[in-house]
Amino acid sequence: MNTLSNHQPQLAGAMLAVAAVLAFAACNVNTGSQTATTPTQPGAPAPGQPAAQPGQQPAAAPAAAPAAAGTTNTPGLSFNGQPVAPPAPTEWWKQKSDDPVDALVQKQVGSDFNIQINHKDNYIEAVGMGVCNLNLVKDAKQCKVAALEAACVVAKTKLQEQIETYVEKQSVVVMGALERSVAIEATKGVLKGVRYISYFDDTSPGPNYSMGCKVGLLLFGDKNALGAAIIDAAKPDGTQPFNFNPQGAKIGGVAIDMLTKPYTGLIIDAKGLGGRPDFAPRILAENGQKVFSRDDVNKDYIYKYGVVGYAGSVDDAKKATDRVGDNPLIIKAAKLSDSKTDVVISDGDAAGVLAANQKTKFLGEKRVFIVF
Repeated sequence: MNTLSNHQPQLAGAMLAVAAVLAFAACNVNTGSQTATTPTQPGAPAPGQPAAQPGQQPAAAPAAAPAAAGTTNTPGLSFNGQPVAPPAPTEWWKQKSDDPVDALVQKQVGSDFNIQINHKDNYIEAVGMGVCNLNLVKDAKQCKVAALEAACVVAKTKLQEQIETYVEKQSVVVMGALERSVAIEATKGVLKGVRYISYFDDTSPGPNYSMGCKVGLLLFGDKNALGAAIIDAAKPDGTQPFNFNPQGAKIGGVAIDMLTKPYTGLIIDAKGLGGRPDFAPRILAENGQKVFSRDDVNKDYIYKYGVVGYAGSVDDAKKATDRVGDNPLIIKAAKLSDSKTDVVISDGDAAGVLAANQKTKFLGEKRVFIVF
């Protein structure tokens, strides 16, 4: 395990100044409008748990795990008046950077932070570390709170830095330099809605108190979400639409016109091809023409759900009946684009998808899933 407390000596010098000037009369932290309280019934997801999906109330977090050896319960932070959750058993921020991870989960590990972007469960999270030297701040409670305050500053700063890096790497159908600049600027406003999710105590024996703070954002959820800001900054796709004859279109050798039950959604199975999630993936035919892109989706759906949904298996995608319905069309991807973000299907399947879509218009809603 890559326990971040191993880095306390390097962090201590940087955080001592913060700890020395933060004088608290009681063990409370106020970060913006968030004020620390003792956790009782968490209103935000615990570490490693997905954020609430759009339109749903946040699920009750599981009961707090017993404190690990060498840790103590410390006042946490609250979000919208609800106490945040104490640590859960799964502590992904302590995993090694080279550990195998889900294809839909991207991680970055640093000396005083960890970041996770989860396209499957629709969130980005960052964990920051803060250290306070008890030899300089004599009161143990004040020292822990100072370390926690510093940890939250680190987490939020690193979250913004990672978002900017992520935007630079996103294809979003080849954003230009100006579009990327606009998107990065837009994400700064999105950070005002950051969710303070949880804290943890990583203190080891010695004079330094080491605290962690976890913050997060939804990728999609409304027009103020991170993904929505990026999509709005991107130019229209502009790829030439696939030209097909709906009269002869078939799926699995069966003519679309002969189907007795219309398709209610689309699942593209690209498992094992090495795909990379993107905010605006496309479905292309083998001839390079467009079958589907963000231009085909109503903006209100994009803001709430994203251009597509992602899943780790076809079975998982089929379970999302609120998205793909009870009779999704399942197509095997032929390959990926050079960017590894767009999926390519055969020209025959492309014709079948578009012909099926003429009956139920699933491409224009939230009914497309990609399996990586």
